[in-house]
This record gives sequence, C-alpha cells and structure tokens, in this order.
Amino acid sequence: MSSSVSQTQARTGSDPVFDKAAAKFKKRLTKDQAAKFANCTIDDVRDQIRDIQNCHGAQRRLRNMERISKFVEGMLQLGTVVEVFLNLDNTVALIWGPMKFLLVTASTWIDTLDSLLDVYGQIGEVLPDLTRYRQIYKEYPSVHTHLEAYYCDILQFHSNALDVFARPGWKVLFHSAWKTFKTQFDPILKSLERHRVMLSEEKLTAVMQETQKQGQSIQDKLHQLNRDLQERDKKDAERDLITLQSQIHQQYRIVESKINAPNYHEDYEIASQKPFQSTSGQWIISHPLVSEWLDFRSQADGKIYLSGIPGAGKTVLTSSLITHLKELKSSTRDSGDRFTISYFYFKHDQPKKNSFVSLLLALLAQLVAQDESLLDHVYQACRSIDPQLFRSLDEVSRHVSTALQSQSRCFVIVDGLDECPEAPKVLEWFDSVMFNQDGTSGAADSNIRLFISGQRDGILESQMSHYKIIHLDMSPGHGQDIKEYSEAMASKIRAKFSLDLEYEQDIVLCVTSHACGMFLYAQIVLTNLISQTSKYDFKQEMKAETFPDGLEQAYERVIVRVLRNPNKSERAVAKHILGIIICAFRPLHWREIKSKLCINPSKSEADIDRDLVMSCKQICSSLVDISYVESSISSPGEEIIDLVHSSAKTYLVQTKEIDLPTENAKMALFCAEYMVSQPLTPGLSKQDIRDFATKGYYGFHDYAVAFWWKHVQQVLAASQLDTDLTRRVLQAAHRYVIESGQLEEIGSLHDSGEDIQSLKTKLEGLPQNLRDWDIIKFYEMRVVAIRQSIGDLISQPHERKIQALALYGPWRYKCRKPWCHSFSRGFEKAQQQQIHVNQHELPFTCEHPGCFATEVGFEKETDLKTHARRWHPKEQPPLFPAPKQTTTSQSAILKAIRTGDLQSVRSLVEQGNIVPSWGISFLQTAVQNGHLHVVRYLTELGANGTLWIWRNNSSTLALNAAVKRADLEIVTFLCGVDGSEFSYKTLCKCVEIVPFPKSIMTMLLTRYPPRNIDYVLYFAIRSRNVTATAYFAEHLHVSIFHRALEIAVEVAYLPCLDALLSSGKTDPNSRLSNGDLALHVACASGSIPIIRRL
Repeated sequence: MSSSVSQTQARTGSDPVFDKAAAKFKKRLTKDQAAKFANCTIDDVRDQIRDIQNCHGAQRRLRNMERISKFVEGMLQLGTVVEVFLNLDNTVALIWGPMKFLLVTASTWIDTLDSLLDVYGQIGEVLPDLTRYRQIYKEYPSVHTHLEAYYCDILQFHSNALDVFARPGWKVLFHSAWKTFKTQFDPILKSLERHRVMLSEEKLTAVMQETQKQGQSIQDKLHQLNRDLQERDKKDAERDLITLQSQIHQQYRIVESKINAPNYHEDYEIASQKPFQSTSGQWIISHPLVSEWLDFRSQADGKIYLSGIPGAGKTVLTSSLITHLKELKSSTRDSGDRFTISYFYFKHDQPKKNSFVSLLLALLAQLVAQDESLLDHVYQACRSIDPQLFRSLDEVSRHVSTALQSQSRCFVIVDGLDECPEAPKVLEWFDSVMFNQDGTSGAADSNIRLFISGQRDGILESQMSHYKIIHLDMSPGHGQDIKEYSEAMASKIRAKFSLDLEYEQDIVLCVTSHACGMFLYAQIVLTNLISQTSKYDFKQEMKAETFPDGLEQAYERVIVRVLRNPNKSERAVAKHILGIIICAFRPLHWREIKSKLCINPSKSEADIDRDLVMSCKQICSSLVDISYVESSISSPGEEIIDLVHSSAKTYLVQTKEIDLPTENAKMALFCAEYMVSQPLTPGLSKQDIRDFATKGYYGFHDYAVAFWWKHVQQVLAASQLDTDLTRRVLQAAHRYVIESGQLEEIGSLHDSGEDIQSLKTKLEGLPQNLRDWDIIKFYEMRVVAIRQSIGDLISQPHERKIQALALYGPWRYKCRKPWCHSFSRGFEKAQQQQIHVNQHELPFTCEHPGCFATEVGFEKETDLKTHARRWHPKEQPPLFPAPKQTTTSQSAILKAIRTGDLQSVRSLVEQGNIVPSWGISFLQTAVQNGHLHVVRYLTELGANGTLWIWRNNSSTLALNAAVKRADLEIVTFLCGVDGSEFSYKTLCKCVEIVPFPKSIMTMLLTRYPPRNIDYVLYFAIRSRNVTATAYFAEHLHVSIFHRALEIAVEVAYLPCLDALLSSGKTDPNSRLSNGDLALHVACASGSIPIIRRL
C-alpha cells in the first residue's frame, strides 16, 4: 500500500500525458483562439447557456439545453479528480473555452445547435461518475491512465468541432463539414465507452477478486484488459479509416474529372526545373513585403503585385514562392497555422490556360484536394449537374468564391496575368471575393493572401494601384541572383575551355552589365557560350562587336549557331523541331517529337533508324528548355520540350525565321494524312497493329488524334497560305471525314479553285469540337484498339528490348476522350481510369450515401431526377387521408395506377374482388406511366399469388413497354424479378430507340441467354445504327460476328463497317459463307467507300 501511495505522491505538480495533450491542442489553435480560451470558466459557460435560452425563448425557438448537463457535470468531476489526485490545477480550463465558443457560434443557426447538443449529450451519456472511484484512484495509480485518456479524447473532440465552427463562412459548408466531424466523432465515442467499461465498479471488482485468487498484480490485469479493448478498437478504427479514405479518394477522382482543370501542376514542375532555379529566388521569401504577406498575424493588405519586364524571371520567383509555401505547409500540418495553397500559370498561347475560367478551375481543383469538407460540398454540387454547365464561368466562380472565403488561411499565387485577355475581369473578381459587399475590407481580406506576377503594360497597373508592388528591376536581391548564376556558369565555361581566371571574371562582368535585370538574357547568352565547340569559337562570341547587347541580339547569336549551322542536316532538323514546338497546341514530349521525325504518313511508314541520336539541347541550343512533368518519371524521352520563353516565339515569327501559318499547315497536313494512313484504318488485326507499333508508328498517335482537327481549323481560318499546301491539307481532311462517315461523299472533287472553295465550305460546316461529331464513339474505339494492342506488346517479355517501344511513354491507362487532358497522360490503375471514364459517360450520380447510383451514374440529368423521385422520395403523409373506397372496379384501379397513387391502389386491391386477368393490364399501365413504386407493388402481389402478373406473355409485354420508354430503372427492376422472360425482339426494340440507350442494353444482355443474339447485331447493322453496332462490337463475344461483315458490306454503310473492323472481331481477309471475300461483295454492289476501305 505504501508503494502505491508513494507513486501517487510522485506524480504531483505535472503530468506528461496531460501536458502533451494540452500542448497538442493549443498548437492547433490560432493565436486569437488561444487568448480567448485561456481564462474561460464554467461560470462563463453557464452564463452563455442562460443567454442562449433567453434569446431563443423570446423567439419561441427553445431547445432542450438540458442535453448538455451530463457533459458539464462530467467535466467538473474530471477537474475535481485531477486536481485532488494528480495535483493539476485548472486543467479543464481548456475545455470551457472551446465549449463556450461552439455554443455561441452554433446558436446562430438552430439546426446546428441541435446537432451540437446531440453530440454533447452522447458524450455525457458515456461519462461515468468519476467521484465514485476516489479510493481506487488513491490505491491504484495505474487507473490514472483512464483519466488521462478521457482528457485527451475530450480535447480531440473539441479540436474536431472547432474545424467545423471556427472556419469562415462555416454555415455554407456545415453539412459537408459535419459529415467529416461525425466520422471522427465515432472513434472518440468508442474510446470513451471503453474507458467507462474499464472504470465500471463491477469490472474493477471482478479484476480485483481474480487477482487475489491468482496472486497476479491488479496493475498487470488492468493493463491486459485495456490492451485487449484497445486492440479491438484499433482494428475497428483502422477498418473505418480505410473505408473513409477510399470514399474520399473516390470523391476526389469524381470531382477532379468533373472539374477537368488545366494541368497547373505541370507548369509548376517545369518552372521549378529552370536551369537557374536552384540558385535563385530565395531573396523573394525574405523581402519585407513578402515576409509580411506570409505572416497571417499581420493585418496588412494581403495583395502583392510582382512587376517586371519580359524575361526578368517572374515565373521562377513565383515558383520559388510556391515551393516555400509547400514546405511551410508540410511543417505546419498539425498546428493552428494550417493553410491552403492554390496557384495558376497563365499561358497566352495555350487556349486551356489563358482564360478566366481556366484559372478558376485550377484553383478549385487544388482547394478541394486540401479540404475534405469543401470536397464533399463540391461533390454534392457537381454530381447531379451537367459537366459542361458545372464548368461554366458563373457556376465555377460561385464555387471558387465559396471555397476561398471558407478557408481560415489561404494563399493564392497567379503568374503571368498579362497573358490573360480577361485580366481586368480577373482582378475585379478577386476584389469582390476579398472585400465585403459594402466595399470595406473584411474577414475574407485577411484570410486570403493574393500574389500576382505580370509584365508592366501600363494597363493593369491602374487596377492594381492598391496592391503592394515589388519592381524586379529595382530589387537588389534579383540583381544578386543574376550575378550568382553568371558566376556559376562562368566557372563551368572556364573549366570546359581551360580559360584563365580573368576570362571568367570578364564573362560575369559582360553578362551582368548587359542583363538589365533580365534573367532570360543571362541564360541565353551563357548557354550559348558554353555550347561553343572550341575555344576559338568561344573567343569570337566574346568579342565586343559580337557580344549581344540586349535580348534581341542574344537571340540573334543563337540563331546564327542553330539556323545558320553549316551542317545542312542539323540546320534542317533544328528548324523542323522549332516549327513543331511553335505550332503545337500543348507541350510535347521529346519522344513525341522524335517519333514524328520517324514517320512518313503519306507512305504509312515509320523508320526507327531516323531516330535522332543528338539531344534537343544539342540541336536547338538555348532556344529551348527541357523539363519533366513528374520528377519520378524522368526516363529518356519523357522530357517536355518547350521554347525557353514566349519572347523566343515572338522573335522567330517576327524575323520570319519561322512562318507560323505555314508550320501549322504542315502540321495539319501531317496529322490529316496520319489519320487516313493504313496503320490507323479500321480492320487491322492485332498483329498488324503490333507490327506497326514495333516500328514506332504510333508514337505521335496521342497528339495527332487529339489535335489534327484543330490544326485543320487553323488552315481554314488562314488568309494567306500557299495554295498547293492548303489544297493538300483540305483534301486529306476531306478524305478522313468521308472515310470515317462524318460526311457523305457527293460526287468527285478536282483541283479547281471552285471545288477547293466548296471543300473548304463543307469542312467549315463540321462541329469545331470533336466531342460533337457523330462518329465520336467509333473514333474512340479505334483509339482503344490501338492502345490495347500496344499495351499487350509492351507487357510481353522480349529477348532484346525493341527500341521503338520507348516512344510510347510510361502511361498505360489513359482516357479515351480526345478533348480530355488525361488523353495523353493517364492513371496508375485501370480502376482509376474507369472511374474517370464514367464521369464522361455517366456523369449524373446520386447524392444519397449507399445508393448503387453513387458510383455508376446516369447518362442524362432527367434519368437522375427520375431515379431520385423513385428511390429517394420526399413524401409527406397526407393531412386529410382519403376515405376507403367501398366499391372496386377495373377503371378505378387503372386510374390510380396511371396517376401513381399507390395508396389508392393498395386500398382498392385490399378490398378484393379482383379478376386475375386484370393483372396484365395493371402492370403494363404502371410501366407505361413510369411508376416504379406501383410496378414493385404489383409484382409483389404476383409473387404471392394475389395477381397473376406473369401470366402468358405479360412479363415480355411489360418489359417491352419499359424498353420503349427507355426507362432504365424499371427495366433493371423487371429483369431482376424471378420468372421474367423476353425474346431477342425486346433487344431489337432497344436498338430502335434514338439515342441508343447503352445502359438499358447492358442490363438486358445480363439476363438474355446467348441464343439469337447475333440476330440483334445484324438488326443493328441493317438499321444503320452505328452507335448500337459499335456497342455490340465492343461488348459481344467474337463468336457472334461470323456473318456481321457480310451484312455490313451488303448494307454498304461505311460507319457500321468501320465499327466492326475497329473491334478486331472481323477479318476482311476471311471467306464469307459463300466462299467469296467481303471485297468481292462490295465490288458487286458498287459501293466505292466500302471498296476503298476493304
């Protein structure tokens, strides 16, 4: 006993567990919160409860505040016990402060107050009467661990609750934030219950009796029991955490696909890999204006404008700031200084990165990735809305405004604002978000910190007059960065050419004196110097008469070396590469550029021997930069190749070194001929595709498929182009749209000006966006077939590595939609790919947790609304129920069924006197009127014999009616009813529906036996339904297609033929049933497009 007492006495003054829990809790508080909570007492809480009751009582909105009493009493007992037995004063003071804050905040919205009182009540119910165990606390110090656990759990509970109620604009995100809170609350409640069990009088008595019998230490026994309960709760918590993380990950994937933001991360990675990034930019972090901007305790205006001339290095400095914030965020993850980061790089020559809505989409994508409550809020908003509407300016600006204003702390960094045509609108929007409606600076102004970089153009400055401005050309730190970079490069140049120290110093002096604050100048000049092939050439470049004075002359010196290269082959390749880069609609990988140089689309050939052995930097020198999108994927060929700066493009175009319209027309011609070349025609066997793949033919496939039509549109819009080149582009494009079935061929075309103009007019009439083309499904099928064959080839073991396979990159699971940013890059797993594709094809998902439609949605918004009405009705019981009918008639029941009045239908059926044969018309009527709840009721009656629902062909007739009205849910329900039957004619009725309902056909095929399914395929072909034909070609077994090709040739409809050939399930070289080839049948019919294809 004396030992126990001495242990108790040894714990006076402080307790490490209590201290650690309190320190962890305080760390998550803001400075303002810590000050407010410090001196709060139980009396303050009681006064606040009375104030809330008085206020709500006056408004006749009283709530049962008694629910909180057990919690308050439990905390008072905890404070008393801790003070007596652990000699810790004022320990529970940290509980009263947050409690008062939560009550004050929640009381402003009555529903949230109820929710808060409920959770306080739940905790109060599991708290034991701690004063009953005074003797145990005194004799057994090991029991003190449960007091510590109570304290830690309550602090964690309040910390989680503060995340809900302490954020700005908490009411907007409350429902989503409360979901997150509830998932965190359940483990805390379980932990409290476990400790209550451990402290229960019966449990302690049983433990003491058992240990007396066995001579075992009660301390050991209690520890063992606690470990067992902890292990159980730990397993439950781990399981729940895995489920929650999976749900959050899936939510993010769906939201990310809906947002479909431009690739902001890629721009950051590229900017962060600039040659001088590692040695520059750090001064911006310690700049007085930026230091104040980074400090949220500062009440200074949260807007900074970084101003500089083109090429000064603004993007590098912006990226340095982003990197610093990312590192800071990682170090403050569990503190009260938590914050979010979002950024965007405007690119004037990239349509997806130069608009206001592009900025908003990028910001939203980043914010939902850092805020689970916001993620759930946006998820609920976007799941039931058309993706195009969700991405509209009005809709996305509303969500981003909510997202920013709901952050406790948020940093927003925007680079290159001058490259956005809508820059004034961007500034106006930020002003509206960061200021209150009355025009005064409010909470949002101090919560949001905005950093914008841009070029001085004399226009934006007036709108940004209230910003704190950093002028790069006046910043000593910037000049020092240029000097340090020059010194580092000069040292390398000296080592390469074995120069004297004097030369090294001359290099630094010459570069820094001519740079005038322009980092780009220093980079180009120094890279040009180190790229010289001899000391003589180097000295020639250093002469005063040749050393460049200004950026334009710096470009001129590089042009002399690259495009005046005496080596004709290197000169031609350099110009070709620069032309590709300048006209491309997205940054290209080096492997894609090399692949294009290996391909001759007019001959359908690729020669891997044409693969360049020199690097892009060796060929184009300092005109280009190389970087990697993912630092983890830095294999040869994955480099992103881009011009060193947008000013390089301007210089090359203005000096006529590169003719942009001509280069674009050349790219259009290449891509159009590529699209109609043999390796991309439908009907190639997998082996043929593999043969072309081993030669590298598909290395440029992702880019050509996605952007060929954009390049053609540029040609259509050009006013001055070589006539012969224009004609060849238009003819190649026309050939593709004819062969693909997007246009029907009418007569033959000649090279006359009149025919070319007619051709141009026809092409201009096609949809500008590929997603609006009629043959897009067939277009995607061809992409998928080629990718699958390449994937199979790459996954096979090879005795020697095939060189060409390196041209296809590391991504295997890509999106099939050419307009999607994930078309050329992809996902690590097939499951991620499928979730993404579902967001394109089945974008409307249900918002009710646990519903089957939360993961696989609907094609149309109307289908989702129908689903919600049927499966999740918001029905209210009638205030005045209709009296029961005293008579039963067929017409009365049919009337109730037509109107969906299930209550009346039940009432009439329960009265009896129903003729069994009536059940047929009952079910059909319910289906024809779309009342699933009535259909379910009637089928249940049929199952128990009340009605003969499935008599004769009634099940088929009902299913046909459901198919005819394209009602997926009724079709799904009827297919799942025991005894339901239907014939292939039902499938044919499904084929007749416009647009073709793929989801309904999928459901029918799961229930239909394989017999006669080939008739349905033939029916689709004869109906010229290319969508249905393409669907069957993708989903039916190859054995079904034995006559499909023959029928497609007889029908002579090219799109259906292409769909079959693209599937790889038909072979144009196999003999038909009569012994002929498909080509023979085509020749007999005289169909020129079919003959050409075969």
